[in-house]
Amino acid sequence: MDNLNSTAYQILYNMIFNEKLERNVIYSETKIAQTLGFSRTPIRDAVRMLSAEGLIDVIPNKGFSIHILAPDEILNIFQVRCAIEGYCSFVLTRNKKNKKEMQVIKQLEKCVKRQEELFENDSDLHDIVKVDQDFHMKLICHMENSNFDQFFKKHLYQLFTHSVAAVKNSNSETSMLEAHKKILDKIKNSTPYEAYGAIVNHLEAAKDINYQEALRMQENRRFSLPDVKKIISIK
Repeated sequence: MDNLNSTAYQILYNMIFNEKLERNVIYSETKIAQTLGFSRTPIRDAVRMLSAEGLIDVIPNKGFSIHILAPDEILNIFQVRCAIEGYCSFVLTRNKKNKKEMQVIKQLEKCVKRQEELFENDSDLHDIVKVDQDFHMKLICHMENSNFDQFFKKHLYQLFTHSVAAVKNSNSETSMLEAHKKILDKIKNSTPYEAYGAIVNHLEAAKDINYQEALRMQENRRFSLPDVKKIISIK
């Protein structure tokens, strides 16, 4: 990827992650290119990459729209997350006296402390979810398994805006923090099996919340993507 294509990709990626692009809207590649000051080619290449990553849906001859996770996708993602993160927590707990694992535990402690500060200060929910996902990212990345990292990073960004809405509608901010505290406690003070159980229980609860949110989004969606008539540029 050359510098121009990389820049176009990063700009669109950031706009998706920061919710600058609306759902249920088809965006014109030409208008986006004009708005951002690019030629159409790097925007088209960026759109193709983002589509491959599952972040957007390309509508032929019309443009693209932000991908909305379906209920069955939520179930599949969380099933794999339970398998991966459960294993990662098991290994971390088993090796918790090693220097490398001790550093990871300290990072997890910082995440939990940061979550507590955000709750106490009534911070923006986006910031809270970002720290929540950072907790899980650190748990996985310590394994240094590129397949784990690739799966999680892809679905982390798919789930971000979905999780913000799900947490907001379920008022589950407090339970999310308490679950992380319990996971950390099990990693530090209990057996690998208990740590494994704590992370799986947490993810099962998150799966249910996100699944209900996906059902709600599906019910509230008034049109299918090919029928969308509103094509707008970035504001």
